[in-house]
Amino acid sequence: MSFLVQAEPGERKTRYTMRIAQSEGYGRSGGLGPGLPDPDPDLVGEDTRRILRERLWRDESDRAAIADLVIGQVSRPADERIVLDDTLRGKYVARAKIFADEANHLVQRRGSEHRTASPPRVLVVGATAGILNALANG
Repeated sequence: MSFLVQAEPGERKTRYTMRIAQSEGYGRSGGLGPGLPDPDPDLVGEDTRRILRERLWRDESDRAAIADLVIGQVSRPADERIVLDDTLRGKYVARAKIFADEANHLVQRRGSEHRTASPPRVLVVGATAGILNALANG
């Protein structure tokens, strides 16, 4: 999908693109950009685990949507539920900090288990500027 948004008259228009992978559930990825290439029709009906294992995706948008689909099917319930009851700004900051702390924890754990020449990568889907800033400062 590709759609154009103008929040208020006079503001700039922003084009968003989204890729959806679907089976019994769905996974998605999105971002800013001019549009995405057409999906590979040969992947329709294929096992998503095989697509990921054999790296059959065409671009990172496809990979993120397919990974999101699989994660939605195999994830267990959350260990903890956190209710943010604060001002809008306070919720924004708290959410970004929770995300950054968890990403930092995972990166440190991976770093101690697997010492490699290249640093671990973090894929942020649906990120906001606050999350990215918290990750950069974490």
